[in-house]
Amino acid sequence: MTTWSNGYRTDVTYTHGVYREMTPLLLDYASLCRGYLPLREEESFTFCELGCGHGVTTSLLAAANPQSAFYANDFNPNHIATARHTTQVAGLSNIDFYDDSFQDFLHADLPTFDYIVLHGVYSWVAERERKAIQAFIEKKLRPGGLVYISYNTLPGWAALMPMRQLMVQYAQRSTAATWPQKVQDAYHQIKDLANRDVRFFEANPAARQWITDIEGSDLNYLPHEYLNAAWEPMYFSQIARELAEAKVSYLGPASQLDQLDFLNLNNSTIDELASLQDIPFREDIRDFYVNRRFRKDIFARGLFPLPDAEQIEYLSSMRFVLAVARETVSLEHRFTVGTLTLLAHVYEPIVDLLAQGPTYLSEIVAFMHEKGVESSKVHQALRLLTGLGYTMPLVSEATVDARKQSTDRFNSFVIYRSRFYSQINYLASPLTGGPVHLSRISQLFLLAEREQREPIDLIWGLLSSQGQTMIKDGVSLETPEENIAWLQELHAEFHRMTLPALHRLGIE
Repeated sequence: MTTWSNGYRTDVTYTHGVYREMTPLLLDYASLCRGYLPLREEESFTFCELGCGHGVTTSLLAAANPQSAFYANDFNPNHIATARHTTQVAGLSNIDFYDDSFQDFLHADLPTFDYIVLHGVYSWVAERERKAIQAFIEKKLRPGGLVYISYNTLPGWAALMPMRQLMVQYAQRSTAATWPQKVQDAYHQIKDLANRDVRFFEANPAARQWITDIEGSDLNYLPHEYLNAAWEPMYFSQIARELAEAKVSYLGPASQLDQLDFLNLNNSTIDELASLQDIPFREDIRDFYVNRRFRKDIFARGLFPLPDAEQIEYLSSMRFVLAVARETVSLEHRFTVGTLTLLAHVYEPIVDLLAQGPTYLSEIVAFMHEKGVESSKVHQALRLLTGLGYTMPLVSEATVDARKQSTDRFNSFVIYRSRFYSQINYLASPLTGGPVHLSRISQLFLLAEREQREPIDLIWGLLSSQGQTMIKDGVSLETPEENIAWLQELHAEFHRMTLPALHRLGIE
C-alpha cells in the first residue's frame, strides 16, 4: 500500500466491467419516465466518470457517441495506462483519461458536464474523498445535468458487515503472496467457520447465503469490494444529505425495475410510501421493505418537471428495438415481490414487433391499441422490458452512420483482443449509444465471420494453444472431440440467435 492511495487497494487492478445504466440515453429515458426532461442537446453532450477503473465503460460510450466529449479519472496509473491503450488502438479522439485523485481532478482544466457518473466508488472511499466528489459535482455539473451514483446501502448490508470484518482479518493473517490469494484463503476459512456450530450463522441466515453468493467471484474484484480501508454502506438519507451540499437532488432510480413499484412492493406498502412527503425518509423506509443492499440512483442539478401530456409526447418520439434473440425472452421472472408471469397478450406482440426492427413508441402504442391494450400498459411493458435488458431505446436515425464508423473501430479492437483475453465482454452499438453483452466465444465467432475463416478451427486452435478448454453445464470438457462438438453446437446457436440480434443493433 502506498501513501497516495489513502487506504484504497492499488496493488490489485480492478475488473474490466461495463455498466449499462451509465448509458446517457438510458439515463435520459429513466428521467423521462419519472416525469423530468433531461436538459441537454440530444446529439452532443459532455460526460465525466469518476473512479473509472480501466475505463471500459467510458471508452465504449465514447465510441458509441463520437459527437460528444468524454473525460474520466482513476488515481491508479495502472488503470489509466490500460484505458489510454484502449483509446489509442480503438482510434477514439473524443476522450481524455487522468490519473488524478478526486482532489486534483477538481482543479484540472475541464468543461462543465451534462453527466457525471460514478459506479461503486462513493461508499468505498473515506470522507475526504467524498467531500472532493461533492465539490467536483457542485463545480462541474451543469444546471439540468444528471449524476448517476451507485453505492452499498443499509439496511441490506447490516447482517453482512461482520462478514466483511472477518474477510479483512483472515486476509491480513494469510501468508499467501498476493492479495487475491489472501482473499481466497480468507474465504475458505470463513466457509469452514460457517460449517461449524456457530450461533452467528444460525441467527443470520443471510450471512450463510452470502458465502454461497460470492463463491467463484473474480479474485481481483473481491479485494476492491471488501479490503479497502474505507468501506461504509450508507442509508439513502445520508447520501441525499451529502449530495445536497453539491446542489443536486434526488430524481429517482436509474433502473426501470426499481422505478416500477409493483415489482418490489405490495399495494398497501405502495400507498403507505406515497403518503410520505419526506423523500429521504421515504426511501429509507422503502429500503427496509426490500432489504436493499445496493442502490443505483440518479440525482439532478435542478429538475424540469413535465406535464403528463408533454411527457407522453417526448416518450412517443423515442424508438425501441429488441436487443436480444427473440428465443431468449422469458415471460416469467423473479422480482422482490416474488415470481411474476408477464401477460402474454401484452408482452409477446410487443416483442415480436420489435424483433422486426426499430419502431417508434407511438407506433407500438397504435399497434397494441388495435389489440385492445391501452397505452399505459404499453409504456409500462416497454419500461419493464428495458429494465430486463430485452429492449433498448435508440438514438436519432440521422446520427447512426457517423456513430457506426467509431463503434466499428472499437468493436474491432475488442474482438481482435478476444483471441487472447476474455476481459471485455461488451461491444458498442451505434443504434443504442451503449453496450451490448457478447461473450468471448461469440466474439471469436464474429471474428471468424469478418475474416471469412472456418470458426471451429480458429477457436479450437486458439484455445488449445493457450491450454484452455470449453465448459459445458459447469463441467470442463476434456477431449478435443468434446470441445469441437460443443463449439459446433454453440456456432449453430450463434448463427440462429445471436447474429440476427447483433444486426438489429447495427453490429456486423
